[in-house]
Amino acid sequence: MNGVVTALVQACTQAIVYIPLVMGGYITISLMKLPDIALESAFSFGAVSAYLFLSYASSFPGSLGVIGVLLLALSGGALVGYGATLLVQKLKFPHLLSSIVMVGCMQGFTLLMMGTSNRSLAGLPSFLQTNYFSEQSAMLCIVTVVFVFCFLISRRQLGYACAVYGINKKFFRYHRMDGAYVYTTGVIIAHALAGLSGYLFAQSNNFVDATSGNGMVLLVVTCLIMGKLFIKKQRWAIFSPLCGVIFYLLIQQLLLKCGFDLKLFPLVQALVIVAAVASHFQGLELHYNDQLGV
Repeated sequence: MNGVVTALVQACTQAIVYIPLVMGGYITISLMKLPDIALESAFSFGAVSAYLFLSYASSFPGSLGVIGVLLLALSGGALVGYGATLLVQKLKFPHLLSSIVMVGCMQGFTLLMMGTSNRSLAGLPSFLQTNYFSEQSAMLCIVTVVFVFCFLISRRQLGYACAVYGINKKFFRYHRMDGAYVYTTGVIIAHALAGLSGYLFAQSNNFVDATSGNGMVLLVVTCLIMGKLFIKKQRWAIFSPLCGVIFYLLIQQLLLKCGFDLKLFPLVQALVIVAAVASHFQGLELHYNDQLGV
């Protein structure tokens, strides 16, 4: 029993890093029904953008440093999202193809900016750790603000518009409304959150990796499906990413305590998705826009 409690505490601690990413995935994948692979690039580019700021920000005061590094992380992720929307709106790419193109572009651009695939954060200022807050406490405050922000959006016009976009994109054209605004805003917010998550991941591990985003979409989809198993009522669906990521990491911690090799964990993720879809979603008729069923 003590082992389970310890694993749960560790899972909640680790979840702080991934909650912004999964909330971003909830917006684009669950609400807007977009196959959003570019979240992986937003995750890694947000971390790289924050690293570049930290490299030149040693003389910044603490408060300005916190604001600067968070803005750069959010902006790095948002830039990836904006690039994907430009390909869709200007060149008429399907969103999946624009995401694939952005992943390829940002991988090369990230390596060009860093000069190598990974960099250590040792010796660089950690603005999240102050005399009043530990690094973990600061991250918890940031993630709390993120969740409250997403909760408020889900209860406002933008959240409803994103859900309508996922159900029927033609709704906006029929009613002479600007669907492009909803699409662009939703994607940019989701990718900005992914960029923030990338920075928190890099800060907690004390290094930046240009490939840190690889496999993150599988993590997001797994968490969203697990969350749906716990949260049945649509009214409280905003809490499903939170429950999903904690349960996902709890399984990971329990497997680790059993001596399981985490290099094989993507296989477990895939099997969990298959089992969840087979047991919970079998017989349900998915909307034609809902390609992922989450």
